[in-house]
Amino acid sequence: MDKTFDLIVEEYKKFPQTVAVAVGGSQTAQTADSQSDIDTYVFVENEIPVEKRLQLIKKYSKKYEAGCEYFGAGDEFFVDNMNRQLDVMFMDKKWIEDIVENVWEKHYPSNGYTTCFLFTIKNCEILYDREGWLKGLKDRLATPYTEELKQNIIKRNMMLLKDKPFASYYEQIAKAVTRNDLNSVNHRLAAFMASYFDIIFAMNRLLHPGEKKLVKYALEHCKILPENFEENITKLLTQPNPDTLKILRDMVQKLKKCLWKIFNKKRKNTMEDITLHEEIEQILEAAKRELTVAEIQANIKSYKRKVDGQTPNTTQIRARVNKRPGVFYVNKSNKPHTVGLIKYRQD
Repeated sequence: MDKTFDLIVEEYKKFPQTVAVAVGGSQTAQTADSQSDIDTYVFVENEIPVEKRLQLIKKYSKKYEAGCEYFGAGDEFFVDNMNRQLDVMFMDKKWIEDIVENVWEKHYPSNGYTTCFLFTIKNCEILYDREGWLKGLKDRLATPYTEELKQNIIKRNMMLLKDKPFASYYEQIAKAVTRNDLNSVNHRLAAFMASYFDIIFAMNRLLHPGEKKLVKYALEHCKILPENFEENITKLLTQPNPDTLKILRDMVQKLKKCLWKIFNKKRKNTMEDITLHEEIEQILEAAKRELTVAEIQANIKSYKRKVDGQTPNTTQIRARVNKRPGVFYVNKSNKPHTVGLIKYRQD
């Protein structure tokens, strides 16, 4: 990359705490621009003393910040000979191992950004690997993206977007809009978008690339995207906007439409996409009104729908409430499928 950068890497390699060194971010993703810094990852078994790190930095920089803990352990400094900023992040070896195990192998989801550290590990360029430890992690991540991880991310984050009976992001944003609390609107929109993109990347079986240039990345790499994907995001993030809640509803609806297509792509008979979503919304609305199971059944029993232009003989749908609040199932017969935490079977 640069002789000065190579010298800096050599210095970090000399610390006994260092297990591996890698470069990542926009440099390895081929998305770097004139404002991009160089993301450098130093994986350690124990903390390197700040005074030792500062001695290293002062050899190459007059403008620096050492011992930063604002966004995790790290140092930031402007390398004079390179005319570039280095963002050095110190990652604990055990912490990274736990992330790989819990997310990739045990399939635990998060509220947004579930797989972003896995993306970092998988795509970083190894500059030093003392005992092959980092390569070992990369090898573990070379296995296929599992259906269970995909489902778990979608389930958790779909509920957060709008389907939770209480305190969904949509509900919180609706209250903030009513109060004309733009700070709260912005805060909850950020959380909504975090979960929204987590679902987008999960349904495409892609690791989450992080916080920056997500629309561009999704357009270039995702084969499945909701209708009006870019248009809705642009309108949503232009605030204040009187149509905020309408846009959010549309984004969630189109996301469900994508999920419906994914989970039913092998079916011979394809229902009108919107029909399923109307049924789902009916059940979730019933939950909010605290209807009994019998009332839910009565509401849906009479609902008519067509498959390939013909009304099926079996039109009754049985609904029941799971033991967990806010989790509903719509069942017919044969072949179970899942949309979020809504499970259904379709002829």
